[in-house]
Amino acid sequence: MTTTTTISFSRAEIKATCENVVAAFYGSFGRAPTLRERELIIDALFRFFIEPHAPSNRLH
Repeated sequence: MTTTTTISFSRAEIKATCENVVAAFYGSFGRAPTLRERELIIDALFRFFIEPHAPSNRLH
């Protein structure tokens, strides 16, 4: 039998993570993300919060 671990994030953790992502983007590129970049960032964050231990969410 396989068990899965469910991780839940508080609103404060989600907010802090999103703020860190925006700060990191701005710090790296010196500008706000374009609409397409925002879509990609939102998609990546959504996937991270849904399944934080998925292989595609790990740093390489």
